[in-house]
Amino acid sequence: MFLGVLFLLWICVAGIQCDLKNQEDQVLGLKIDPGSQSVYLNLLQQLEQCNDIKKVDLADHIYYRLGLIYLIENQEWKAVGSFEKVRKDQGGVSDSTGKHLHKLYLKFGIWSKLSNDDEAKNQYLNLNSSKVQTIENINEMLDIAPYDYHARSLMRAELLKRLKEELDISAGQMFVSNSEIILDKHTTKLSLAQRLSLHYEAAVIQMFAVNSIPTHLRKCLAVDMDHEPCKKLMLFNTRLGKINPARSQMLDREMYAFGDESIDWNKVVNFYFKDKKPCTKLPPNYKFESNYKLIERVVQEALEQIIGPVRGKRPDFLKFIDSVLCQAGSQAPNNKKLTSPICKRLVKDILTADEHKEIHKAAIQGEQLSEDLLEKLWSSSPNLAMYVVEGIISKAGKKSPGLQDQIANFFKHHKLFNSNNRYVKTQSNSINNLIQRRQQQNQQRQRQQQEWFFRQQQQQQQRYQPPPPPLHTDKDYYKILNIPKNADTKEIRKAYLNFTKMYHPDKQGQLSEEQQKKNDEKMSEINEAYETLSDEGKRREYDMARSGQYGAGPGGMPNEGSGMFGQRGNPFQFNQNFKFNFGF
Repeated sequence: MFLGVLFLLWICVAGIQCDLKNQEDQVLGLKIDPGSQSVYLNLLQQLEQCNDIKKVDLADHIYYRLGLIYLIENQEWKAVGSFEKVRKDQGGVSDSTGKHLHKLYLKFGIWSKLSNDDEAKNQYLNLNSSKVQTIENINEMLDIAPYDYHARSLMRAELLKRLKEELDISAGQMFVSNSEIILDKHTTKLSLAQRLSLHYEAAVIQMFAVNSIPTHLRKCLAVDMDHEPCKKLMLFNTRLGKINPARSQMLDREMYAFGDESIDWNKVVNFYFKDKKPCTKLPPNYKFESNYKLIERVVQEALEQIIGPVRGKRPDFLKFIDSVLCQAGSQAPNNKKLTSPICKRLVKDILTADEHKEIHKAAIQGEQLSEDLLEKLWSSSPNLAMYVVEGIISKAGKKSPGLQDQIANFFKHHKLFNSNNRYVKTQSNSINNLIQRRQQQNQQRQRQQQEWFFRQQQQQQQRYQPPPPPLHTDKDYYKILNIPKNADTKEIRKAYLNFTKMYHPDKQGQLSEEQQKKNDEKMSEINEAYETLSDEGKRREYDMARSGQYGAGPGGMPNEGSGMFGQRGNPFQFNQNFKFNFGF
């Protein structure tokens, strides 16, 4: 027992004689990937127990390889620590390690580790010395040192200024991205409070300014599940998620037009305007009116806490809620009184002043829209595009064929005539009805023009046609039909029908050829009489001819000797003693 203890003490003092050749072979046989990391670390522990002076060469190789693995895992600070343990100016891995360290020092802005004559370092320091820092200037600094904490902090401050001036979505996205880089690359340097604050700020900007899923809420609660601001915002987001449709249902064109129609829109309107129970904790001294007003207040206070006053600027999250309510009014028309003012404000919020004027002109004067305006609306807010189409159709659609065709082509291009969205169907039916009515009117107009042209041709033909055959005034049509001369139309037709029945072959039975011939001649007279007396114009001419008012003789021809003015003989009755003198 005693000898065993002495042996262990001797090992601790003298060190272990290692089989470096075997360890070198192990290192060379290992891959440079995260799976080999634990083996490399174990070899380093073994080397620490060795007293062989050559072990430092093998340690350099192991630290270098570990540094590369940390880079693969995006653990740059660990890579820096591992590379810095490799001895300098030893050739081999020492040169490669120096190159990697130089890149990492630049990326993280570790300027004390770089020489004073380093060109990139001096360029960065020159940019940093500027009295006025702009986003463009800071971006140049970040091109040199993308993970530099100082430059990232400057960018954060400038982005907050931009968001204060205008709640721009792109600025909000840049802010979130900048916060994520700080959290990812400097986690070990940040305090717990700083990490929670960065996560909360990113979540607020994600949710309210960018109107995207606030992924940083879960990251915040993963760091500290009892962090009150993140807990409160998570509950608020979850509550609204049960009421609002998914963003894809509202903002994705395909989902909007052809997706599932299973939303209870009355429930949505009731929640925002009619429910008496607040959806979240009330701010101090706040009098509850509706969840719509309460949510506006909550969003405003959350943003002001981070970027300062935002009065007069409507966050994209509230525009999304307005879009939800506008669609609720279109899908459940009994709610239109509540939602109509919201739709009108939403149009002004989303469109520029010039675009709003253009839509107003289209609705009032029937002017066609620019080619990209409907496309822009359809891309940003499909329901708002349908709302604008509805307004244009109802006000100016009937009087502007060009506008009708433009909207119809837009519907055809996006296959909206096949949409299963009820509101889209309503608009497609409206534009279809307008176009069909216009086509019917055009067809009617063409028929009228054709009829007019045909009448004109007939009139021209009648002018050049020979006069109609003379009336047979030698026949007494009244006597033929056995009616008085003052008989009216009904009496004439009745007499005609009686004769046709009388002389119908079925009534006559078997007749000889002579009797049949007489019947045919009799029916010919009856038809001739009826044709003349049933036509008011022909009857009038017949009566006048029979009475001699036109001086017609038998057969409708002028009486022989009738003069130019209805007189017999010479139409010019001069005195017998009048002499012609023609100058002969």
